Amino acid sequence: MNGFTAQVEKLRSCIRGSVCLWSFLLILPMVRVSSQERPHAIAVYANIISGSQLFTAPLSRDLVEKNSAEPFGTMLNARVAYSYSITPTMRLQVSGELLSDEKVRRDNNGTDIIDGYRVYASELSALFALPFTGKTLVLFIGGGGGVYWGTRTFAIAGIQADPLDSSPSFNILTVIGVEYFFLDLLSITAEWRFRDPVVTAKNAFTRAHVESNGITYPLEQRPFPSKININGNTYSLGVSVHF
Repeated sequence: MNGFTAQVEKLRSCIRGSVCLWSFLLILPMVRVSSQERPHAIAVYANIISGSQLFTAPLSRDLVEKNSAEPFGTMLNARVAYSYSITPTMRLQVSGELLSDEKVRRDNNGTDIIDGYRVYASELSALFALPFTGKTLVLFIGGGGGVYWGTRTFAIAGIQADPLDSSPSFNILTVIGVEYFFLDLLSITAEWRFRDPVVTAKNAFTRAHVESNGITYPLEQRPFPSKININGNTYSLGVSVHF
């Protein structure tokens, strides 16, 4: 019986110690200054982008060809952002990122064809903390707009079409996220961002044709347009430094 009592007391001591430890870990982040005292923040995000597509003949009179797109799968990239808290519940954020993807396919003659893109994004968002959140765990929602421009990567049998022009595109975005302050100066943010920009780019080859595997491929020397669409959802996980 004494051995059993000793085991019970040991179990109680472990439970009390665990409760004290977890209480300390939960209370520690709450001891932090107001966002007004540290209004600036720099964040680095890792992004998962659900998909994108490349329209290779957007000006074609054939509706099937015009609406046909080369799909690209899930993409990983990084984003850097700076934010400034105007009030305890509102902040402005400006961010920049590079979105790029490329694929290589081989046609029926065994010739490699490379297709891809590079899109640069600059976005401005207004983020609002929801009223029922606290200082340690902040739920926020917001939106804004962005400017996007980029180039298409296109090559046949190793001959690349030179990028000529890219018209900037403007698009709106929606943001929903949660931010957790685990230290006074550091926080982790999980974010969902929706946007659907379309960027127009032009390319042209510098030669009229190329031969590969006994086949002559004609190359377009006049500027030809393409449209790059970054479609769908962006899921982000970031770390912020507040100062």
